[in-house]
Amino acid sequence: MNILWKGKAVEAAFWRPEMGKTGEAISLDTETTIIPEDQSVPEFLLGSAFNGREACFLSRKTLSAFVEAHKGAKIYMHNADFDLAVIGKFTGINLCQIVESGSIVDCSILYRLIGIAREGRPSGKYNLALVTKDLLGEILNKDEDIRCSFGQFFDGNSVDYRGIPATYYRYAALDAIATYHCGVKLETDARRLVPRGRCSFGLLTHDIQLKADIALGTCERLGMHLDLEQVTNVKRALEAQIQEGEATLERLGYRKGKGSQIAYNNIVREIERTHSIAIPLTATGKKSHATEIIEEYRHIEFFDAILNVSSNTKLLNTFVCKMNTPTLRPSFNLIVSTGRTSCREPNLQNLPRKGNIREAFIPPPGHLMLSADYSQLELCTLAQVCFTLYRGSKMRDLLNAGEDLHVNTAAHILNKPIAEISSEERQRAKAVNFGLPGGLGCEGLCDYARTTYGVLMTEEEAVLAKEAYLNLYPEMRRYLEAPNALEMMKNVYDFSDYENRTSHCQEAAAAVFFRIMGGHTETSGSNGRAPRPFTSQELAWAWNVAQRIDFSKKANFSRSIAARRGSKDLQRAIRPLEKVVTLTGRPRNNCMYCQARNTPFQGLAADGAKLALYELVKAGFKVANFIHDEVLIYLPENADHRAEADRVSQIMIDAMHMVVPDVKVKVEYALMRRWTKGAKAVFDSHGTLIPWEPPKENRIVEGTFLDARASV
Repeated sequence: MNILWKGKAVEAAFWRPEMGKTGEAISLDTETTIIPEDQSVPEFLLGSAFNGREACFLSRKTLSAFVEAHKGAKIYMHNADFDLAVIGKFTGINLCQIVESGSIVDCSILYRLIGIAREGRPSGKYNLALVTKDLLGEILNKDEDIRCSFGQFFDGNSVDYRGIPATYYRYAALDAIATYHCGVKLETDARRLVPRGRCSFGLLTHDIQLKADIALGTCERLGMHLDLEQVTNVKRALEAQIQEGEATLERLGYRKGKGSQIAYNNIVREIERTHSIAIPLTATGKKSHATEIIEEYRHIEFFDAILNVSSNTKLLNTFVCKMNTPTLRPSFNLIVSTGRTSCREPNLQNLPRKGNIREAFIPPPGHLMLSADYSQLELCTLAQVCFTLYRGSKMRDLLNAGEDLHVNTAAHILNKPIAEISSEERQRAKAVNFGLPGGLGCEGLCDYARTTYGVLMTEEEAVLAKEAYLNLYPEMRRYLEAPNALEMMKNVYDFSDYENRTSHCQEAAAAVFFRIMGGHTETSGSNGRAPRPFTSQELAWAWNVAQRIDFSKKANFSRSIAARRGSKDLQRAIRPLEKVVTLTGRPRNNCMYCQARNTPFQGLAADGAKLALYELVKAGFKVANFIHDEVLIYLPENADHRAEADRVSQIMIDAMHMVVPDVKVKVEYALMRRWTKGAKAVFDSHGTLIPWEPPKENRIVEGTFLDARASV
């Protein structure tokens, strides 16, 4: 049969083994039965492939032979994790060798990586129809009635290929044709964006992401088991706390519903009067409800009740109400702007510490749960980045010596012996160690310390802590330096029409432009020169440049530019954003200062953790959840748990060393009967790893704490 593509006929027929290899580069797509409710891999029904000239169809009898015949060929796929799972289930072929050979090119992954490299963020939509329209300008008809009804031709053992209408074959063939052409275009675009000498992990780290996508698909299908009785107890406890908070608010004169904002404003004004405080107004002139504002006044009964009702309602609606099946299968998003993963429905990577919600997750019958996570991972990757960039790092030296960086930082800040550092002081240092590398200023550090670690820090203390930190880790002074704004501007904007043409025309033009955008009317008077007023020609030139160039949030400053009114805000907005590259070779464009500081080490940690996840799944471990630098694994109750935990640890360390070769990496683990954040490794007198048990006073009963073994 002939398939119409871009006005030309493409021949398509069933592939036969005697036809052999159809090309050195092909696309491959599968059609299946509907995905079952338990999210297990559906049944393969029909395959389609394209080699740039003709298309072919693959039956259940020929799929294995086709895959074998095309080993070594480049294979374009769209959402390869799904198609590979289908092919692997049906053929039994070990697909890891194909994946690890670099033969597979996933269009959906490359599309997102190119988005990060160009725009600074991946596209949230990357289905084949959208990608085809964006890249090729072609409308791909994704008829849902066809897509979801291939299963009608399957009787449980075989497929009635003669009974499949021509429209279904056209649908399948067009998917393969579109995938091929998208793949060729994406590869070409990606090669132009690859940083020089950084392609060890595929185009823009494609190969890391593909491995992670395959492993995350396995996690989703396995799912996490729930103790539904505990979920019910947690739900009741939260509902009771919400009711108690609402009763308090009602007693104080506030009730949700009609007129609630008026009542809130009146109550807050009275509180302001009696407590001599001021709650800011919103843009609409109402008293703010914002948590970060009223949290400071939690000691006041009204605000405490507001915050409790709000937080408990969020816990209930965001998490607990979605924990309603024996096995919960969240949806992982492979990559966000920094290179990390994300998770939704619900977000099992960001479960709250309070409310005993984590404790509702248990292993399936006959199993225990192993938690294994990297110790101080992002400090290790930061040290690796600094060591690579500057050929030296004090942070690396301390980590390789086995030192606890949080204790060392605390000792240096407080000028105390390491042995005298308390747990509270160590916690304070964690805020510094994790906050400053991401580019936080002193005010931001105070907020971060309070909201993330519950540590109160004044701005004066933050200033002293930052200086002590930079003295302890001198490489961080270089790392945190902002790039020269003038240098960036002359490389991004066209200043060729600046009237004062000298040998330093571009530098002089950038300086004049930047000053005028900041609201200045004269030069800075640097290099021993006295300041001089800008000429009318210079002012006109600068505002003409501002009119023609494109920059982030330009629409917000259209009136200022039209009125020729400069400001610090306009100056900040017009400054070009940064482009950074991870050591693994993934560029990210359009980065603000903090994003540019954070992405190199957080992205490197994400890549290493993704490689570790893949290696664990490949080794046969039942990984139920992936939480950035931590994995949850189900182990049989009768296993040698210490040996298995040590094997998990070694796999994770070896994988991380693929991207962090010069810094010592550690993994900590704990065996549990239910997921608990504070669990530690516990060994009996024979050195056997045994399940951690919570202290007696902390065991959960009736929504507070019950025996951790009760429902296993």
